Amino acid sequence: MPTWWETLTIWIQTLPAFWVLCLLALFAILHPLIENPAGILMFTFLTTYWQSPGIAFLYLYSFHLLGLALFYRLIHHTFLPFSRWLITRYPLTQSVLDWIKNQPAWKHILVISMPLVYTYPLRIGWTKNHRSFARYMVQAAVIYGLFYVGNVLLYIGILNVLEGIIPVWMFVIILTVTAILIYRIKPKFYPRDVE
Repeated sequence: MPTWWETLTIWIQTLPAFWVLCLLALFAILHPLIENPAGILMFTFLTTYWQSPGIAFLYLYSFHLLGLALFYRLIHHTFLPFSRWLITRYPLTQSVLDWIKNQPAWKHILVISMPLVYTYPLRIGWTKNHRSFARYMVQAAVIYGLFYVGNVLLYIGILNVLEGIIPVWMFVIILTVTAILIYRIKPKFYPRDVE
């Protein structure tokens, strides 16, 4: 008798290709916009469907980039009028946006790219602070590349190895604390000191 995973794998592989590709393309575009559906689930589904993590990554990554471009446009053309109202109503919002703006880009790139860490509000502020679409897309592409490195590590079983030592909820807490510690790092020199 086949296990539930074998049954699920056979079912996924017999689905009509057109609908699988359309649905997952839509989900991949929506992921940067709404932070769901979960990237690891889409990646696992497509890897099972194609039996190739590389093809699954390239397919999802290309549609994630399209979603990131839409996210930028949405933030800069729709969210800006709302953000003015939000800043007026909740003055702390401006302080948070200023804090995000004053942090080095590498910190945001590392933290936003972490799997299993909820960073959607940070990503909204980070996107809002970008004036250059090209610079935003380059950094966002790096973020999603690192995000999938983390997802691949989860997919190939690193999480299962750690799960034998610590539970998943503890792993999420460790990643969240790591994200906080990244923002506590204070560099010993700044680019202006080198010039």
